[in-house]
Amino acid sequence: MKASGILTALLALTLLEASSAYAVPIVITYQNDPGVGFYDPVLGASRRACIEAAAANWANRLKGTVPVQVTASMVSMGGTATSAILGGAYAKWIFSDLPGKTPGVFYVVAEANQIVGYDLVTPANVPAGSTPDDINITYNSDVDNSTVLGNLSFYYGTDGRPGSNFDFYHTCFHELGHGLGFTSGFSQTTIGTYAYGLPLIYDTFLATGPAANAPLLTSLTDAQRAAAITSNALYFEGPNARAAAANTNPQIYAPATYQKGSSTAHLNEASYSGTTLHASINELMTPYLGPGVMHYPGPIVSGIFEDIGWSFQPYTMTEAKTALKDYAGMLTASEANVVRVHRYGLSTYPGRISLQDAVGVIRAAAGTETNPYILGTP
Repeated sequence: MKASGILTALLALTLLEASSAYAVPIVITYQNDPGVGFYDPVLGASRRACIEAAAANWANRLKGTVPVQVTASMVSMGGTATSAILGGAYAKWIFSDLPGKTPGVFYVVAEANQIVGYDLVTPANVPAGSTPDDINITYNSDVDNSTVLGNLSFYYGTDGRPGSNFDFYHTCFHELGHGLGFTSGFSQTTIGTYAYGLPLIYDTFLATGPAANAPLLTSLTDAQRAAAITSNALYFEGPNARAAAANTNPQIYAPATYQKGSSTAHLNEASYSGTTLHASINELMTPYLGPGVMHYPGPIVSGIFEDIGWSFQPYTMTEAKTALKDYAGMLTASEANVVRVHRYGLSTYPGRISLQDAVGVIRAAAGTETNPYILGTP
């Protein structure tokens, strides 16, 4: 993810209680030496609490039984007074030809493990010099100095109120999303080719237009794929993502100049960022972090996760009404507010939002949400 001008781009909460024995466990191992990064004597504890809260958020949304092993570090990555990389993440391993899945398609290890029901990566089959973790994440510690991004820094609270600073929770939630499968398998050097000869499951949904049945990139030549990836007209043609985007394929970030680490692996910045509710509820996986702060995936990102094979925990409107009483201090949920939730396409997709998300959405629709950073201005 990055920050520029002062938008920040990710390469690429509120702590939730465990809601199901089938929530996918996420385990974080910190790679910093004592006294620096996640073990900084002043900021280390807040940094660890923030990323662990974001991990718990994903863990309690997704179904799974095999632990996801994450290694995280904070290192000097530099930047300027107006632009910097906030962080980056990648899946350490990918697997193809999984049982019950289309042959010749790769899955990131975190999802592959859930499909087979056991850990595919063990010390016995890890190459010498490597580690058996599933996701590797690195954050830019220089964001907290007075040179990179001026006097702005990471905000390490979990309440979604970073002010003018950069919400570290959002950054962590975003990067974990990449490691869990919101990522493309295209070569970063030979545009249009797949780095390992086969597409990732995410890649099999990339298409050249917003309409149903637009040509898929997997059906094109390398040259045609290269053109599509730099066309500013790349889309995700999955049924759940499409339903969440008002029956049109959501647009993927594909600027005319290929951006390593950002192109093809994010939602389109211009389409899904800003202060309107429609934009902000889908802003989590855009390449630049600006004023919109996301502590839940949003309907389009959730649809993409379902299309690539993840399952979400159950969620009902009855629970949303209960949540209003428990969390928002309201005695009842009016039918008008419930209708507004349906209008935004959030309540019709089980598992898309948690109970606390439901409160935020309903309160924003009713004009009573006091935190402008969670959902933006309706």
